[in-house]
Amino acid sequence: MAYGRLDVFWPDGKFETFALDEATVSVGRSSGNTLMLDTDTISRYHITLVRDQGQTLLTDLDSINGTFIDGVRVKSNTPLPLNGGEEIQIGYLRLLYYTLDETPTVQMPVTSEDTARIEKETPTFKIDLQEPQIAVAPGSYTSAELNITNISDTPQTFSVQISGLPEGWSRVNRPFLELDPKENALVLINIKPLRRSDSAPGEYIPRATVSVHEKPDEKIEVPFRVMILPYSGFGMALAARRIGVQERFKLYVHNQGSGPLPLYIVGQDARKQLQFNIKPSQITLSPGQRMQIQGEIKPLRGQLFGGMQEYPFDLVVKSMDNAHFSASIRGHLLYRPTFPLWLAGLATLAVLALFAVVFLGLASLLTRTPTPEIQSFLVNQGIQEVRGALEITWEVENAEEISVRVNDLILLSGVDPEQGEAQINTGDLSGEARVELIAVNGDQQVTQTRTVTIIAPIAIVQFEVTPSTLYRHVTQSLTINYNAPTAIEVQLTGLAGVAPNPFLPLTANNGSIALVILPSNNFSLTLTAIDASGESVQQVLNVSLLEARCSAIGTNVNLYQAPDLTSNVISTLSAGGEIVANGRTPTSDWIRTTLNGVDVWGASANFTCLGFEVSALRDVALPPLRTTPIAPPLTVVPTLNLTPLPTPTIDPSGL
Repeated sequence: MAYGRLDVFWPDGKFETFALDEATVSVGRSSGNTLMLDTDTISRYHITLVRDQGQTLLTDLDSINGTFIDGVRVKSNTPLPLNGGEEIQIGYLRLLYYTLDETPTVQMPVTSEDTARIEKETPTFKIDLQEPQIAVAPGSYTSAELNITNISDTPQTFSVQISGLPEGWSRVNRPFLELDPKENALVLINIKPLRRSDSAPGEYIPRATVSVHEKPDEKIEVPFRVMILPYSGFGMALAARRIGVQERFKLYVHNQGSGPLPLYIVGQDARKQLQFNIKPSQITLSPGQRMQIQGEIKPLRGQLFGGMQEYPFDLVVKSMDNAHFSASIRGHLLYRPTFPLWLAGLATLAVLALFAVVFLGLASLLTRTPTPEIQSFLVNQGIQEVRGALEITWEVENAEEISVRVNDLILLSGVDPEQGEAQINTGDLSGEARVELIAVNGDQQVTQTRTVTIIAPIAIVQFEVTPSTLYRHVTQSLTINYNAPTAIEVQLTGLAGVAPNPFLPLTANNGSIALVILPSNNFSLTLTAIDASGESVQQVLNVSLLEARCSAIGTNVNLYQAPDLTSNVISTLSAGGEIVANGRTPTSDWIRTTLNGVDVWGASANFTCLGFEVSALRDVALPPLRTTPIAPPLTVVPTLNLTPLPTPTIDPSGL
């Protein structure tokens, strides 16, 4: 019974699939391997795949050129688990590992042909695309199946390209293929969103474009749906684990996931001897956002006499989303009493003398129920503006229980007066609020009222750019959408070197900015939102660029030393060969690319570019015309887009 599948992609476009059904599968160029792959760029015995207790383990056998999983080189002779969907690079070969479940008792769900299959046809070919059947979270993978059928009477060469997804999310196992008349071929579109906080969840509509090289105008574009799920990740740290009474603690929290994360922060101590003042105590972190939370911690009852004391405490962060997780971190509060211990004896004698004087007077009062007395009542330490939960402290005398009413609604009741503090979640309340403390003793009660203003915490609820596909060295339009509802000031940075005017004033806390950019490198945009109290949050948006790729039309397309048909021919592209364009002439008649470190030129009429017009490429200065060839002509054949790797070393010894 097969537990997995290994797809092997060769540089010339050949594709092979191997079922994995043996407990140990060795891969290398020697005939002694389970899978022998005939290429000198891999070792005689390169890797093994071992199935152990339901887990597939890959081990690099100390190979010369190494083994790379998803672009990262693995350590030799160290087994690594595979989960499915990994891209394995050995030498010039690209391998994809898939898990299989052939358990006969498991009933597979029937897919809906009406919603998951798309068919289109031209006079010479037709396609049939099966959409991905499952939603995936970043780090996992799914795939779409594309069937291409040549219905013409002549052989045809097809190219398959995917657009509309962020860079690095999609791979096509056969981007170029040649089909004989009436021949059918299957192309796999693998989709694996990167496990990063900017991998936004939601429905994506990428497009698969199938075109005929012999007839570049004959093509089919098929939009299909991919659902990306959010993933969760959270981190927290204390700047200092030990603080004094006069110091403010600094708690750093980080949303490492891809969706908004609402959090509630509280302080706890097992001995109930501390009071906490945390600002803010209720926040929402945007994907990838970091924030610093500050607060004060004090003993509920200060001591006049004694030595240094240490109070352990925990800061607890609770999520208010569907996960409902809790995370805590421990710290210690250092407290030194005002006077040394030897003064305690003198104070005790004074207290006893005073007690003897007033004892007789108090005895008469004990025969009746005393009236409760509120000696102090503070909401958030007397600060008028409150963010998140209400933090209430009190000192009362002659009370059996405490209740709290907010805007005529009882939110807390039956509390022991000795507790001295409480936290109340304000929920959706905002604006002015009346907070009333009620002290009860028998049939007697007294109240005190405080008025505060509840402010929603500062947050960035939207920060995105459209379109999602941007190209290097291409002039293109970009729209930035943002929304920070409670901000009074919004700042945007990161456009230096990308847009003609990198300093864009944002006059509202939400809106859209349209501009024209000419980017050369990946860049990051930072949005800073500031509210009326000076609190601020930041969100960083990383923008990745695709290479500006153009494909050769027809056969034997020449690349010249200069944009002139009389200059030296440096290289020749076969049909469907790709170049990475980095410029054009002022008249857009020629496209520039770089081969082996040398700038070369091709006539624009011989190329078709994906996603942009030649005139949108950057205008570059023309080089001086040279007549001496600088390199013998080369022939460039279409290749797969491989993960960049170090140049493999041929193993001449055969070891």
